Amino acid sequence: MTVVKKTVALDPIIDRYVRMLQAVLIEKGYGVSYSATLNYMLLYSALDLAHREIHPKVARLQDEFLSGRKTIGEIEREWAGSRESRGRREASQPQNQTDQEMCPS
Repeated sequence: MTVVKKTVALDPIIDRYVRMLQAVLIEKGYGVSYSATLNYMLLYSALDLAHREIHPKVARLQDEFLSGRKTIGEIEREWAGSRESRGRREASQPQNQTDQEMCPS
């Protein structure tokens, strides 16, 4: 593995999600470091995008983030609302996925 000795500044939202995923992975028995978890997230995102198109809403939010038109707080609130409505829809549907399918190793 290539080790780059540079300082990387992560947005607080990214840091929070890395830590949340790290906790989930540790709970599932994987001994992962913060760095391994961040790499897992990046790899998943890259592979996921290689197999399908990016959602237009995600592309718009990324563009707004890079051009500074929206603050991180605004993006986070918008996505929190999307997750809540998606969670309500998913809760009303039967769950057939196993943990292994949701978080493959």
